Amino acid sequence: MDRSIVMSALAVGCAGWLCGLLMARTKPVLPFAVLVVLAAVAAATLPALRLLAAPATQAWGRGLAAGGLAALLAGLAVQPSADPSDERRAAAGAAAMASAAVAVVAATMLWMGPALLDALVGIATGWLAVSLVLRAGEWTTAFGTGFVTTLAATVALGHFREAAAAQTTPWMASALAIGALVPILLLATAAVARRVVRTAAVVALVVAVMAGAAAFVGTRTLHDPRFLTAAGIGLVLSLMLWWLLAEGERDLPLHGALPALVALGSGIAAFYALAGYGIGIMLIAGWLPAGLLMGWGLLSSAPRASGDRLIPLWLFGVLLLLYRLLTQRFQDDLGAAALTDHFAIFATLVGAILPSLLGGFLDGSSSEGAEPAAARLVRLALALTGAAAFGATLLVLWGAKAALGLLGGLMLGVVISGAGVPGALLALAVALPLMQWSHALLLISAQTRAEKVRVLIWLVAITGVIIVAAGAWRPGVRPTRGAQEGAGP
Repeated sequence: MDRSIVMSALAVGCAGWLCGLLMARTKPVLPFAVLVVLAAVAAATLPALRLLAAPATQAWGRGLAAGGLAALLAGLAVQPSADPSDERRAAAGAAAMASAAVAVVAATMLWMGPALLDALVGIATGWLAVSLVLRAGEWTTAFGTGFVTTLAATVALGHFREAAAAQTTPWMASALAIGALVPILLLATAAVARRVVRTAAVVALVVAVMAGAAAFVGTRTLHDPRFLTAAGIGLVLSLMLWWLLAEGERDLPLHGALPALVALGSGIAAFYALAGYGIGIMLIAGWLPAGLLMGWGLLSSAPRASGDRLIPLWLFGVLLLLYRLLTQRFQDDLGAAALTDHFAIFATLVGAILPSLLGGFLDGSSSEGAEPAAARLVRLALALTGAAAFGATLLVLWGAKAALGLLGGLMLGVVISGAGVPGALLALAVALPLMQWSHALLLISAQTRAEKVRVLIWLVAITGVIIVAAGAWRPGVRPTRGAQEGAGP
């Protein structure tokens, strides 16, 4: 069954690439210099030439050549000169990228055998190198690079889950099956992509189809409902990031730190569900609505601008996924890092984001006028409460190593994030309560994993309500003196 899924994914990838190329209606230009380089890399991996002696290096080189060729073929459906407001071409280009990614990963799973992990890393490396050389399609190229890296890393993590299982479970094939659904749905939307269908109903329908497929795979193939949980987190994350970035364009005090914190929190929740594999499933599912939102330019006036805002957040998630793959693959070399070591890294990232987030919230008064004193006091109280709550929560959930990571991240965030004086002061507001209450908080942290998961779910729900309320609430403003003088009679 696993092989049939992989073969089907390969067929879907090849057919999807061809359909995307035809729907994009571009004038394909094949750079032969890049082809020559890729052919040379592939030739160097031949055992008869003995240029690369180590089998792992040969597999990595073959993966690099395959990934570069796939990126080259996918780039034929994307042209930098294309009209950025043409939703059909944008969606078709994204579909071609995703299709080529699925095809090359599926082919590698079929033919690389025991050298699969080296080849998967080579695929992502070759794709990235060719994409940087071609620089075709701006956000579409970044979308393809992020998607193929996500898919390859998730399949690699699925390999480790299968190796550790008492009975072989098709974790790799399941990740590939969900990934193959992305280009199918992108092509379906590209076929009807017009301004008249740029509605929330279309996005909601696509999200529902992906959620249904994840539920089917999780219950029928893996017999693990957490698969749907991880995919659902990714789908919700895409919509939440779109909402936050759209609100940011309307000058709300929702700075870039808040979307990054939401992305990090979602990654932590997915990690609780299925460890690093859960982060991968979250990202694979989330790339679908992200591609639609960018292709239709729903974040701003042009897909390029919207992609420039959303793509870095997804690449942030891809880096989290690669971090987990590194610790999983080289566990013996890294000294068998414990789960608390991973949480220390997460706490460091939270600490690096907090100064900008809290400082931006405190200084988030409207530029159109002075904020009332009462609203300013409420904002200050919320900022101080949030500062204390973040530190206490991390300590309760993850223990002493999280406290050390949080303090290190706070130092980093104060120095390089541009948080300013308010952010630096609120970083102290995060750290100082820990100096007094760490002993009591560490005693509370001695609870079972199930209790911690329950606490995390409640915290995520409460945080989501606060974010929505903050976006919907507009504090009243008083006109400035200059505005009053310049007003008409």
